[in-house]
Amino acid sequence: MNIVLRSREKYCICRPDTSWERENKPVYAQEAVQGYDFAPVLFVRICKAGKCIAEKFASRYYDAFNFGILLSGRLRLGEDSGTGASVSDCLDHSSILPFPLFNPIVLENEDKSFVFQTCGKDTYIYKGGTPEMVHKAISEVSSLVSLRIGDLVAIELQSPAPLCSRSDDRISIRGEFLGNETFSTEIIF
Repeated sequence: MNIVLRSREKYCICRPDTSWERENKPVYAQEAVQGYDFAPVLFVRICKAGKCIAEKFASRYYDAFNFGILLSGRLRLGEDSGTGASVSDCLDHSSILPFPLFNPIVLENEDKSFVFQTCGKDTYIYKGGTPEMVHKAISEVSSLVSLRIGDLVAIELQSPAPLCSRSDDRISIRGEFLGNETFSTEIIF
């Protein structure tokens, strides 16, 4: 199972399944992590394998969606460790993509919003998300990567922004969709 991200810059990035956190367990920062940036995402679960999927057929390839947060670590690595960019997106438990998932028909509801909170304060609010944007993303990433049953395709809603640093020690984060809590956890340094 992969997490395939279509970034705001239209890059395709694959995150490993070890980065997936779906059970509201605390995120413990590794020693090299000096802080985290966050990017809110709308994600869908793939229910049919495919490659080079045309936009007009994309609705056949996913069966559920939700909103989540992707964390990217700001790393302090030794000189011999190579670049940190690829490592920062692969950290364990850095893809907070919660269950349960919602039926795709809910995407057509005009009165929907995703709210991301940090320490009880609204950090990001998104009102949108359409089947068309999902279909376009599935088409774009499947032109580069084969999608398998169970993969998650995430669409970045905002470029990564600073969230917290090691000096924060511990912060709480929470997501809410349609007035219901979808995730609630802590980042602990």
